[in-house]
Amino acid sequence: MRSNLKRVVLGATALTSALVVGLAGPASAATVNLYGLSLSKNTEVSGQYEWHSAGTAGGYTYYAGSFSNAGARDAIPGNNLEAVLALEFDTWANGAWTHKNRYASKVNTFDSWTFNYKKNIRVWACDRAVGTTTLKNCSLVY
Repeated sequence: MRSNLKRVVLGATALTSALVVGLAGPASAATVNLYGLSLSKNTEVSGQYEWHSAGTAGGYTYYAGSFSNAGARDAIPGNNLEAVLALEFDTWANGAWTHKNRYASKVNTFDSWTFNYKKNIRVWACDRAVGTTTLKNCSLVY
């Protein structure tokens, strides 16, 4: 009897520790400091990216989170290229998952924002010629 009681207490303690540390349960979170350069080294992307699992939709886990002071800086001024932090992800809307191709999220600027109902989020450092929308020299940051 005493041995079984010890097992129950040890098991409960281990489970509680796992939940507190984040080793179990759906509310695990992660924070990443972003830093990367485009292939040309013209664009410098930095900031902080935090996400956590927020539920399931369509049989997949979706994530919510935020970007803090995230953006792109033009590291080589005067070369007719703009600095771009580009995002790519899958989003849940109207009862279906759809893919959002890489697009310019921040151009020569920094900002903070939140997101929800996303998965497979990718952050890119890209360039684009001034006055155009075509991304080039993209390098995966995260």
